[in-house]
Amino acid sequence: MIVEPSVSQFRINTGKTLIFKANRGFTIIFPTQNIAYKANNINTGLEFGKNIVCNVETNMIIYSNKDNVDETPSAQIYECTLAK
Repeated sequence: MIVEPSVSQFRINTGKTLIFKANRGFTIIFPTQNIAYKANNINTGLEFGKNIVCNVETNMIIYSNKDNVDETPSAQIYECTLAK
């Protein structure tokens, strides 16, 4: 049985991934090169709790809509740490 997702998905090309290597020592492997992304420096705890601080927000969108990556991202990844 195939279940269709309730939101639109990125088209996936497993033969051509897009790799982002951060200066902070981690790597994000996107499942397709059809993605535009932009990392922004932030300083917030979002709604995760008072002991969590997020410093980077990476917005992602389908490449054809790359001009809207910050205004209407399709997905977001946050880099967060526990506050001391």
